[in-house]
Amino acid sequence: MRFLPLIHSSLNIYFSQSFQNFLNKSLFSANSLSEHPDSIRLVINTIKDLDPARKCYRLIGGVLVERTIKEVLPAVERNLQGINQMIKQLSDHMKKKQTELDDFMEKYNIKPARQLQNQIGIKS
Repeated sequence: MRFLPLIHSSLNIYFSQSFQNFLNKSLFSANSLSEHPDSIRLVINTIKDLDPARKCYRLIGGVLVERTIKEVLPAVERNLQGINQMIKQLSDHMKKKQTELDDFMEKYNIKPARQLQNQIGIKS
């Protein structure tokens, strides 16, 4: 029975590390996704002043298709709005999960290794 607190503590630390890994992967995804709006804005700014009847090409599902600017521009603008919305949702979700992790770590008195090292004076 005296090992129960040790097991409980190990599980809590494992859970918090797993949760932190999840947050790190989500942050990486959000960062890579946040690069896309700039390139889409560049496309929109490039084609918006051109003749709407002009031919353009768009890659859809790995297939290059010929369309007109009149057909492509609204779709590209919708894609930009969708990506911006997805980035906002992902950011909100990550903030919520970070709060959950912080609450969990506070509840079970879990401290990151660096914080513990600083408290007891170990230099890394």
